[in-house]
Amino acid sequence: MAMRSNEIFEIKVDKVGGENLTWNDKFLFHVTPDFLVSETSSTFRDHLIGTVRFLISNILGGDSVRVTPCFSAVQIRRSSGRFHDVMNIGAMLIDSSEIHVLKKRYQR
Repeated sequence: MAMRSNEIFEIKVDKVGGENLTWNDKFLFHVTPDFLVSETSSTFRDHLIGTVRFLISNILGGDSVRVTPCFSAVQIRRSSGRFHDVMNIGAMLIDSSEIHVLKKRYQR
């Protein structure tokens, strides 16, 4: 997974899980307020196993700042569009000083 071309985070291969893969890796990285509200911000992998489209603001864009992670399950799709698997995503805003950007964006 990479946020920028010079920052690549690698995950270990799960050799025990068989068809039920589990990584439980955690990544901590800084994102700008623009990244949180952009619908075109994305990450990419070196070896594509499928695609997930997930908007961080969908789980972080609430009225109250949460101090615990928010979780969501999303479908992994193959390039053909067929369902491949499910990815569980947990996200937490550690420095909430920029959360007002999300609130402004979604209040209309």
